[in-house]
This record gives sequence, C-alpha cells and structure tokens, in this order.
Amino acid sequence: SSGDDSLQPSQGPPLSPEALQHVSRLLASVPSFMTPDVYFAQLAPQLFDLLDGNDGPEMSKAAGYIIGSGILGRRVSGAPGTIGWNLFARPLLQAIDPAQGEHDGAQPGYKMKPSLETTITSGRELKLAVHRLSALILSHPSPGLVKRLLGPLMLPIWGMMNCERSKNSMGTLWDEGHLLLETFIKYCASERQLSHLAENLLWDGPSEWNFASGSGGGVELRKREKDLMQAQNMIELVSQVDQRTDAFVKLLQSSQVNDGTIGAIFLDITKRWLIPEPNVGEKKPSLITSNDDLSDPLNPLSVLVNAKLVQAMLEHTKDKIAASPARIFQLVTQIVDQYVETDRVQKKTTRSTQKATYAGLGGIVKEGKSDGQRSTPGLSDEASDLVSIALSLLSTIVSAPDFKPNEEAAARLVTTRTSLESMLASVPQLPPSLSLATQNSMSLIELYTKTAAVPSTTRNFNKTTRLRNDRLGEDHAAHASALQYLSSDQPPIRAEGLSIVSSLISRNSPAIDTPSTTILLLTILAENDIDDFVSMNATKTLVVLAGRDPRMVVKMLLQRYVDPAESSSLEERLRIGEALIGVSDALASDKNSTAELTRGIAEAVMSVAGRRGQRPKQAEERRKTAALEAARREEAEQAWGGDVPTLPSFNPTTGKFSDDDDDDTTDPRTAADDAILHAIVDGWAGSGLEEDVRIRASALSVLAHVLEAALDAIGPALAAAALELTLSVLALETGDAKAILRRAAALVVMALLRALDAARERGERVGFGLAGRKLDEVVRALRYVQEGDEDGLVKGHVGVVLESLEAWRAKTLFGLHGEGSEEMTPRFGLGGGRLAGLSVDPGASERARPRIEEVE
Repeated sequence: SSGDDSLQPSQGPPLSPEALQHVSRLLASVPSFMTPDVYFAQLAPQLFDLLDGNDGPEMSKAAGYIIGSGILGRRVSGAPGTIGWNLFARPLLQAIDPAQGEHDGAQPGYKMKPSLETTITSGRELKLAVHRLSALILSHPSPGLVKRLLGPLMLPIWGMMNCERSKNSMGTLWDEGHLLLETFIKYCASERQLSHLAENLLWDGPSEWNFASGSGGGVELRKREKDLMQAQNMIELVSQVDQRTDAFVKLLQSSQVNDGTIGAIFLDITKRWLIPEPNVGEKKPSLITSNDDLSDPLNPLSVLVNAKLVQAMLEHTKDKIAASPARIFQLVTQIVDQYVETDRVQKKTTRSTQKATYAGLGGIVKEGKSDGQRSTPGLSDEASDLVSIALSLLSTIVSAPDFKPNEEAAARLVTTRTSLESMLASVPQLPPSLSLATQNSMSLIELYTKTAAVPSTTRNFNKTTRLRNDRLGEDHAAHASALQYLSSDQPPIRAEGLSIVSSLISRNSPAIDTPSTTILLLTILAENDIDDFVSMNATKTLVVLAGRDPRMVVKMLLQRYVDPAESSSLEERLRIGEALIGVSDALASDKNSTAELTRGIAEAVMSVAGRRGQRPKQAEERRKTAALEAARREEAEQAWGGDVPTLPSFNPTTGKFSDDDDDDTTDPRTAADDAILHAIVDGWAGSGLEEDVRIRASALSVLAHVLEAALDAIGPALAAAALELTLSVLALETGDAKAILRRAAALVVMALLRALDAARERGERVGFGLAGRKLDEVVRALRYVQEGDEDGLVKGHVGVVLESLEAWRAKTLFGLHGEGSEEMTPRFGLGGGRLAGLSVDPGASERARPRIEEVE
C-alpha cells in the first residue's frame, strides 16, 4: 500500500557531506577524451532520473547537490548560455515561464511563436518541472543558486499555485510552490521584490499566456485567448482577492520576514492605496481588465486589493508594523502634505477661473479632456476621511502604553507636527472633526516628544503647554483605566468604563481617537454573551461619539450593518441598528450639515430591507450544517438498526423524566403552538438567498425613525422609494415567518404620515406628499393587506394607518391646521377670510372693533 511504501528505507546509502563534495567535483569534471556538450548531454538524463526520486530520497538529494553545486555552481558550466545551464536549468525555467527559454533570466516583452496549439506546457510537464526544481533547490539551498533560479520565477510560481487553489484544490503545485517561495524569501528576496509581488497579487500570466485548468483536471500553461469574452472579467477576479490576500500574508509570516521589511511593504502598499500615482497613458474604465492594468494604482481592482492587503496586514502583522513607527509617521506626513497641496491647487484654480482671460478659457476646454493623469481632487469628504484615518493611525501608535520613540521616530514626529501646523494655518476651512483630530494629534506629539531624543529647542514648553499636557496626561490615565475596566467580565465594571469613555468624548478629550474608539465599541457590541446593560451603554456611547465625528462613525456603523462581507453576526447587526436610531436623532438636530449622512443611512437600511440582499456565505454554512446533521442522523440510524428512538427528557420542575409523568398525553393545542413557533423561527433565517427577516425588520424600524425625524433631509425621491418598498413588503412578504416584517412596514407608512403632518403643522414644504391618485393607491394597497393578512397585529397596524390616512385626507381637503378652534374652521376657498371675487369682508366688523388700551 501507499502507507507501506512511505515507510520503506532509502534504496541508496546515506552520503556524508564530504562524500557529496567529492562526487560532485568528480562528476562535474569533463573527461579529457570528451567534449563538455557530449559529456553533459549523456549525464543529464541520469541525474534527472535520480533527481525524480526513482532510487530513493537520499539519491535525489545527492543528485540535487551535484547539479546545483557541482554543475550550476561553476561559472564554466553553470553560467547562462553554457551547456550546463541549457541542459539542467533552462528546461525547468522554460516549463514554468516560457520567457526564460527566450532570454535566459530576462523577461522583456517577447512574442510567442505562432502555432495552432493552445497548450504550451501540459499539466504533467509542469508538475515534473516544479518537482525537479523543488528537489534541486531544497536539497541543499544556496543563496546564489536560489536567486538565479527562483528570482525570475517569483510571479509565475505565485500565479501557478493560486491557479491550482482557485480550483478548490491544494495539491502538489501549491505545496511545492509555497516551499519554493518561502525559500526564496528567506534567502534573497528584497523589499522591492516583495512589494512587486503584492502589487501583482492577481497575476496569472503575461498577455501572451496564462495558467488555466488542464484537460486532465490539473494546471497547465496555455496561450491567452484574444477574444474579449475570454479575457479576464473583473467580477471573477474579485472573488480571488480575499483568497490571495490571505495567502500573501501567511507567506510573509511563514517566511519569517523581519520587522523592517514588513513595515516597508506595509508602507508601500498603503501609499499605493492612499496616495496612488497613475500610470502614464490614457485608459478608459472597463469591467474587462488585463494583467497590465492590475498594476495601475487607479484601477478599481487595484484599489480593492491594496485596501484588503492593508486590512489583512494590520490584523495579522500589527506587532511587526508597530515595531517600525518611523515609516508610519512618514506616511502620515505625506498624506497631510498632499492634503495641504490639494487645497493650495484648488484655491489657485478657483482664482484663475474668476479672471476672464484666454488662458482661463483654455483651462475650461482642457477640463473636459483626459490626459491619462488623475485630476486634482478638491477638499472632498473622502479626502478629509483619508486624513482622519492617517491621524487615527498616528494617535494609536503614539498613545500606545509601550511606545518609546527612538531618535528616528522622534525626528519623524517633529516633521509630522510641522505638517499638522501647516495644515491648520493654510487650510482654515477644515471640517470640525478633522480640526479637532489635528489638534489632538499635535497635543499627543507634544506630550511624547518630551521624553524622546530630540533637539532641546523642541522641549522648551511654556506654562500653558505644560498645563495642557498635564490635562492630556490625566485624560490618558482615565482612558487607560476605562480600557482596563472594559476588559473585566463584570457588567457594572464594564459599564463604568463606558461611562468614562463617554465623559472623555463629551469634553472633546485628545485621548479619544474616533476610529479606534468606534472599533472598540463595535467589538463590544459583537460579543455573543454581552450583558444587556453593557450593550445599552455601548450604544449610548456610540451616539455620543457620533456627535463628535458623525461622518466617520456613521460610515463605520453602516459598513458593519450592511455587512457585505458577511463578517458580522445577526446580534451585532441588530445592536448596531439600535445605535443607528440614536445617531439619526442626533443628526436630525443639525439637518443642514448632516443631510447627506441622513440620506446615506436611509439608502443603506433600504438596501438591507429589500429582498436583494443575498448571503451566499451564510447559505453555504447552513448547507454544511444540514449535511453534517444528516450524516449524524444516518450514522445514528445505522447504529440503532433503524429509526433513532426518542429518549425521555428530564423535567426540572417535577424532578421526573417525561415517561414518568402522570400526564402521558400532551395538550394538542400546546403542541400545535410549539410547531408554529418553531416554523416561524426557522423561517426567519431563510435560505441564505435573502437577508434574515429579523435584520430586515430592524432596517425598516430604522427607516421609520429616520423618515419621522428628518423627512426634509432625505428628499422626495428617497421618501417615494421608501413608500414603494414598504407597500411591496406588505403585499409580497407573506407567511407567518414574515409577519414581523409586515408589522415594521406598516409602521414605516405611519412614520411617513406623521412626518408629513408635522411638516404641514410647521408650514414647511418637503417636496413629497400624499394626495390624489397616490393617496388612493396607498389606501387601496393597505385595505388589500388588511383584508387578506392572517396576522392580527398586522391587521391592527394597517387599520390604524388607514384611519390616520382618512384623517389626513380630510385634513388636507378642508385645510385644517393645528388644534385651535380658529384654525380648525374649514376655509372653503375664503382667501384670508374674504369672499373670493367680492369686495365684501365678512370679518371686517370683528376686526374693526375698537380695542381699549390703558395709557399712562
């Protein structure tokens, strides 16, 4: 059997290093009566046969040492172009990368020879070449040989192994390719080469060929199809981003890359993500992309890859990244400087467009043309968010308890502080949240540079600065205590920690960093066994934090609530829904500056409430759980020889088992109710082809709250879409399991009606109304639901809404306003109390009555 074969001893005797060196020198020496070409041509098949392991692993290692050290390690026989290189190295390299067969190590833009064959290297040939290369390299690794053989093959090996993995299999190509890349990274890979690999994470071949599924089910090299329908589709590539990102980070970890290299790679990836520099040449956006486009930082797929890499490296290598903070400070400085430069360019452009000159007219014409370069963005919300993220990263590193800046880090901090001062001075119209974050970062730098090895001039703080730093130190001590309290398992202690955080937020303490604090609170809400008291306090703290930086907090809340990556639990999303209700109340108090955020909340919850929110990962988990349960049931039935008997259950109230109870029969009504409840709960989760019913009901509840609190900020288009959504839910979402969804939809209509009535009472125009044919359609749809729905609560809710709509119809028809007796009087076309078309004023006598006033 295969297990017995693996236990067989080596067919060849073990060789000592001295013996290997002697044999290597002997076989690498060409006999005097033979030419090198003839000798090595006869020797190559025999050494390859040994290298393949046909005579045992010991002889395979010996053959690898002879080829690598004795032949390829000598200039006369192993240099590119010599007979040794052409016989032993070039066939292996050419099988994995055909370019190596044309230019021995170089990889310029080459041309494939025209041929009708589409397969360049078959799956069997590719496996054989990778196995021989692995045996040659791993037998006795030599830095020089590893660099010469694996340096040109880094991208092809990466594309090959990931191509095999994308076929839901991890075979020999993945295992041996992973070992080869590990060896290359350990021995001779540079920071630039690793960054180049990260830059081409989705690479699967040049424009001439690519790795693809072979006819035998493996991986082979094929000529790339020129037809656009066979080109790489962006949607197909997106599905590989997470897989390849995870593989890259794990490769760095298994290769034991040092902290400095990890920091340099992270800095390079973050620069490409946050400060992209476009490639030269005009490109049009398209869903069809090529490998040449994947290295362009402005390509949407490249932006996604870089963002995923930054996220993965922060999750898995944050300790190594924090070990070299000077690089992070340099990145923050560059982002801030770019923000300031963007503001300067924008102001210059604004001034030039205000002048009526021929140059200005020429600039207007050029504005509509693309020259392949990225246009200079204005100080948009995205640019401000970018600076906020950078300052959050800076604050997280500087405020860490074990942060001790060295000379380089301290010098970078001084430079960063100068850039922050320049931003505050040159950009007077900073968003309030960004201005506060900038001042907080400057205070942190002032506090921590006092203990760093910096010039003495930077330590001459005045009395005001010392007092501010003392307060900052107290706030940091309180924040550290709060974090310690939050790590406790006692709910009252954790609630006290949240109370401290909330108080620090309320007084705009520099110790509070908005992004990291938001992540902390979301992490608390994500706990499965969280106490309700702690959850309520965390929700309140999130609402307070949203008042400090609403854009950042709302953005992070919505990302977790919508959960496109399916990484959040149902309980966490429901708790975030409660927080969104509180945040929407806070936003309603300042509708002018937060209208866009309110619309964003409405759009997000409407997308969740709709039926298009598929959950493929949850569907797959549910399928696996069902298959596992079926397998267990089948195993139990085989063990019992038939149906599995129902074991008696213990009743803790009576202290008896179910078979020992006096009542042998169960109440049929109770059993029916239990069956209905189980069916409803099972129906909530659904099939995974749509969102969970509970989260959809939560989204409708948030939508109702937003409509009632800020209808004028949402706008008529979203209000009309919300009404259409709720009516569709009431009509289409049938069944007992969807009853909670229909109840929430009825409350949305009621909230919309309340908002319209409140706006009418205030005399405001919101651009949306319920009247005429639209009102008749709504009433008709609600009456249909009231007559046909089987849920009593749904009927009750819809009945209340119908009564309110009739009252609304009468109110709008008779022009009723308010509750006073004077304004409740129907007007019937009396324009301001006068009869239209007549000069008669019925109220003139009342208005002309004399008033008695007391005069001194």
